[in-house]
Amino acid sequence: MTGTPAIVVADEIVDAAAVASELPEPWAGAVRAGDGLPSGDGIVALLAGPGTDVSGAAMDRLPDLRAIVVTSMGWDHVDTEAARSRDVAVVGVDPYCVDEVAEHAVALVLDLFRGVTWLDATVRAGSWDDRRLGRPVRGAALGLVGFGRIGAAVAWRAGGLGMVVSAYDPLLEPGTRTAAPEEGGFPGTVAVVPSLQDLVASSDVVSVHVPLRPETKGLIDKSLLAHFREGSYLVNVSRGEVVTEPALGEALREGRLAGAALDVLAHEPPGPDDPVLAFPRTVLTPHAAWYSPAAIDRLSHSAGRALARVLADAEAAR
Repeated sequence: MTGTPAIVVADEIVDAAAVASELPEPWAGAVRAGDGLPSGDGIVALLAGPGTDVSGAAMDRLPDLRAIVVTSMGWDHVDTEAARSRDVAVVGVDPYCVDEVAEHAVALVLDLFRGVTWLDATVRAGSWDDRRLGRPVRGAALGLVGFGRIGAAVAWRAGGLGMVVSAYDPLLEPGTRTAAPEEGGFPGTVAVVPSLQDLVASSDVVSVHVPLRPETKGLIDKSLLAHFREGSYLVNVSRGEVVTEPALGEALREGRLAGAALDVLAHEPPGPDDPVLAFPRTVLTPHAAWYSPAAIDRLSHSAGRALARVLADAEAAR
């Protein structure tokens, strides 16, 4: 490597100054904000957000790369196998938006049940008597696909609204589970069911909280949607490709689902002709569930600390 080493922040959300504040010199002075995926010599570390596709070919254009910090909850934009084969360390950040995502998911559940977005549109269109929507939340069955930190945080909030919460998670044995305090202190129990079919068939609303991996891509597909309770809802704040969108559109058009709320889509942002924009009874938000100023601050500093650990390990191994 020739010249001064560089650390590139390839995520417009992450504050490069906050990252640098967590690093010792000379590394703190090596941090710079990047515009997209960089290439060339001298770049020893890359902070990659979900909009930066870090493939094996991209790593080949970074011959001095030694570390990638994934600055998002999902890792699907980084080819971890290619990194491993090139001896590039890949590390994540501490959870930085658990509360935000959980609250957004619950807000979408409330919107679907009470028809807030729909009723707002009817009032603005000149109607005052369109009250076709509106179901009680208390006593409704909420099914969580995935019961990690965010799923448990949703359960805690939903329990406070009087919802009956069940979950499916392949890492958990079926049975009754009480969430631990670090999971949000859920004021009650969650019934962990043995299969996705059991979960969706018994839920008034299903909320998705799994990462995008090969085994979860298309998880909510036509076959599974056929098992959903008639007139139920779907909420997705995880990754768009977990849901097979054409099958969801069909279920909505046929009325088998009463509605859906999607914070994430298979194609972001959607083009003007994207079919999802024409799905009936659908609430869409622009991948905003994670967002708050506090979350950005937590993310930026956490990314810096993760990188500091990688650099320290590399120095110790020399």
